[in-house]
Amino acid sequence: KFTAINLKDSNIFVMRALTKFFAVPGLRLGYGISYDKEIMKTLPKYKEPWSINSFADIAGKTMLWDKEYIEKSESWIEEEKVWFYNETLKIEGIKTYRTNTNFILIQLLNKSSNEVREKLIERGIVIRDASNFVGLNNYYIRLAIKDRENNMKVLKNLAEVVR
Repeated sequence: KFTAINLKDSNIFVMRALTKFFAVPGLRLGYGISYDKEIMKTLPKYKEPWSINSFADIAGKTMLWDKEYIEKSESWIEEEKVWFYNETLKIEGIKTYRTNTNFILIQLLNKSSNEVREKLIERGIVIRDASNFVGLNNYYIRLAIKDRENNMKVLKNLAEVVR
């Protein structure tokens, strides 16, 4: 879905990974699109020196035709994301940012990202320390949308850790 941006704007490049959406991380498969011809001309000098292997090629062609899976997954992810976002708003000590992706950016108000990450790792939860994202600092983390059971576990433990 590309409703949030105009692909005809210059300097827009949309990149999508199929590996997480279709739960096939070993394939490392994705694609990129852009209306900007200059961006497209520069890509070959930045891409990996190898191409897609035959297994990824076949899997990619097969996965992209599974419209039922795609529609059900997008619907489920959207519903879970809204629920997850609303639940994060109930946690004191954080600021949650709206998202169009299946990740949620959170600003920690009282603890550093490294401190929260380490405490959550001790509890068996791995989060993304977003302190090295351009424009952010060591008070930002990123949470992935998972299934309800795992999302509830993350929320419960995050609330306890940021107290």
